[in-house]
Amino acid sequence: MKKILYSIIILSLILTVTLSYGSKVKAETNGDIQQDYKKTMALVKAEIEKGNASSPEDVQAYKDFMQKYPEKDINALMEKNLKANLNEASQVTSKQELGKNDKSVNQLSDGSLVVAESTDSEDTSENTGGITTYAAKKTKSGKSHVSRFTYTVYGPHPVAKLKNTTRYKVYKTKVKITSVSAQGSSSFYPAKLTKLKSKKLGNNTRTASGITNFKYTAGLPGKEFLRKYPSVTTKIKIKSHKGKTVRYSVTHKTRGI
Repeated sequence: MKKILYSIIILSLILTVTLSYGSKVKAETNGDIQQDYKKTMALVKAEIEKGNASSPEDVQAYKDFMQKYPEKDINALMEKNLKANLNEASQVTSKQELGKNDKSVNQLSDGSLVVAESTDSEDTSENTGGITTYAAKKTKSGKSHVSRFTYTVYGPHPVAKLKNTTRYKVYKTKVKITSVSAQGSSSFYPAKLTKLKSKKLGNNTRTASGITNFKYTAGLPGKEFLRKYPSVTTKIKIKSHKGKTVRYSVTHKTRGI
């Protein structure tokens, strides 16, 4: 009887210590995740700016962070900050315009990143059978080009990834856009991104734009808490021409995220 009572006492002590320790660890985890996230994404930002990575997924510190915490804690962090993140991201990008082969990386108040990147090159899939990464400020009249723009909000998953690919031809006095695509655009729980329409604006004039409009919603089953209508625009403008040589510019803009 004494042995049984002794065993019960020891077991009770072990459970008390274990539960106490578990609660403490859980409290510390919940309290530290926000600060840990900010530090992690600051390291990610530095690596992207140095050209050592193109996205957080390429950085070991980010991989370590995502493995360190349970998925439910990461999702809770994302849900808590999502609305404020997108509103802040909208303020940042409303003042921002990217040019050819350009990149910007901005860190938001909670640590999340907004990464915008563009590439513009001769579309030799039509001209000669491949795609070159050469960034032209001038081209020969009638040549085909492709411009790609990607805008991503990481929070910490890529909660909004807007992509716009515009294929076009440059002539002496006009830009002819041949196609506009949003392929590759995506979102992550608890958000949903839907392409509404891709269109050509001012086609066959000196300034033409390829625009994609989206619907972006976020929420839990039966409860929507966020709805936005962002758009991504790629604008091509003829600057001048001499003989068959045409000088032009390409700019990219995001609105309404």
